[in-house]
Amino acid sequence: MAAHRRRTAGFTLVELLVVVGIIAVLIALLMPALSKVRKHALEVKCAANLRSIGQALTMYTQQYGYYPGCVSVAVPPSSGAIWPTRLREYISKSQDVFNCPAEDDRFWWRPGQPWMASLPLASERHAALFGYEVGEPLLPPQGSYFTYGYNMWGLNDGSPLLTGNDPMARGLGAWIDPDPAHHGPPWDRFEVPAARVRRPSEMIAVADSTPDASWDFMIDGESPAFPGLWPGTIHRGGANVLFCDGHVTWLHQNDLVGPAQNKVEKRRMWHNDCLP
Repeated sequence: MAAHRRRTAGFTLVELLVVVGIIAVLIALLMPALSKVRKHALEVKCAANLRSIGQALTMYTQQYGYYPGCVSVAVPPSSGAIWPTRLREYISKSQDVFNCPAEDDRFWWRPGQPWMASLPLASERHAALFGYEVGEPLLPPQGSYFTYGYNMWGLNDGSPLLTGNDPMARGLGAWIDPDPAHHGPPWDRFEVPAARVRRPSEMIAVADSTPDASWDFMIDGESPAFPGLWPGTIHRGGANVLFCDGHVTWLHQNDLVGPAQNKVEKRRMWHNDCLP
């Protein structure tokens, strides 16, 4: 009598292909959800960064009575962003919170970045006035990347870019020139007084920028010829926005720039006088 062969345990080729196919379908279904969860986590981390910046901004204005301003001028060997270096002093000198985690890390502000190799270095005067470390790369308007931008002059509607205590200065301070020989006493002329911001909870201070190595550390909501200055679209087509009172919220780019600027309530967010 012929012996019957016992079937060994295991999958046939067809069964294996079916299992592989099911796994592939499940992965295809799960990947968008996992990607969405990851993006949300990065958005939450970015908002936490801005809250830390907001705390530093509050401590700075409480100590000095002025906002830090955006960029230095007339300080050899070059100009550079000053709001991050001034606020860094209040965050244990950490630079991590100034980097949006959703942006490409090539754009982050951290030592050793290739794009920093050709930048001018901070002098002792930069260190004394603006919080730089002597010898560290400056952050000039052209050639340096940054992932968060400062509300430098409010909406740039073509009017002169005036700063400091001038009535037309409607942002949080643009060009900071500490040389008395140029414009008079530096500390009451070029830093915007904290008291000038009428409604801190309604005025934009800092938001996600659009890194392109051109004025990355500032934001502007109206320059139609320079969309690279607008708040970014890194988070769901919009940006996390820090307001002067320290709270952070997400806003779509259309609620910050472009056609929405025809709405009076949106224009007010950019100005320290809370007027459109």
